[in-house]
Amino acid sequence: MLEDKLLPHRIKKDTYDSFLKDYIRKNKEERRLQTVYLNRANELLGGVSIDTDDFMIKNAQKKRDKALEKIEEINKKLQNTQIHEVIIENILTARKSQNVVKRNANYKRKIKKEHKEQKDKIREDFYKRCKEGGRVNRQNKYFVRSSWRWLTKTDRKLPNYMRKNLREMPNNKGYIFRNIQYYGHLPRQKNQPQILFEKNRGVLRIHEITKTRYKIYEKQTKNSKKVLIKNEIRKENPFLKNELSLFDYIKK
Repeated sequence: MLEDKLLPHRIKKDTYDSFLKDYIRKNKEERRLQTVYLNRANELLGGVSIDTDDFMIKNAQKKRDKALEKIEEINKKLQNTQIHEVIIENILTARKSQNVVKRNANYKRKIKKEHKEQKDKIREDFYKRCKEGGRVNRQNKYFVRSSWRWLTKTDRKLPNYMRKNLREMPNNKGYIFRNIQYYGHLPRQKNQPQILFEKNRGVLRIHEITKTRYKIYEKQTKNSKKVLIKNEIRKENPFLKNELSLFDYIKK
C-alpha cells in the first residue's frame, strides 16, 4: 500500500497528494506547450516550397523532433507505474532544500546577532575608555596644577642666600630645600660627584651622589666633622653618564 511506502519517510498522505497533483499539472502544461511547438513546426514543413530556405526547413525539423521527444518523455512520466517513487523523491528533495534554507537563515541570524553583539561591545568599550581617559586626564591635570602651585609656593620661600649662591655654583652642586633639588647655574664640573646641601632641623646634611654610590654626611655644627650616616649602592643615573647635564635639555 501507498501508506506503507510513505511511513518510513514520515510523509503525510495530504503532502503526497499535493505533490502528485502539482507533478501531473506541470507535466501536462509542458506537454501542451510542446504540442503547440509541434503543430507550428508541422505547419511550417507543410508549407514548404522550392523557395523555402534550407536553414528554415532544417530548423523546423529540429524543433519538431525535439517536441516529439519531449511529448513522448512526458507521456512516459505520466504513465509510469512507479510514479509514487518519483513523488516521494521529489518530497525528500524539497524537504532537504527547505532544511538547507532554514539552516542558512538560522546561520545568517546567528552571524547577524554576533556582529551586533561585537559592535555593541566595541561601542561600549570605546565609551568606557573615553570616560576612563577623561577621568585620568582630569586627575593628571589636577595633579600637575596642584604640584605646580606647591612648587611655585615653596620656591618663593627659598632663602635669598641660597638663590644667590646657586648663581655662582657649578651644575653638579646645589641645595635641597623642602624636598626640592636646586642646582647651580654654572657649567658642571667634570669627573666630580653631585653634591647637595640640606638643612634638617639645624643639622647640615651633605648628599654625595656618584654613578655607583649614594652617601649622606651630617655635620652637627659648622666646626664639627662630617659623619657618614648612609652609604648605599645605586643604579646608574643616566644624567651622570657621560657627564650629562639637565641644561643640555633646555632650549637656549
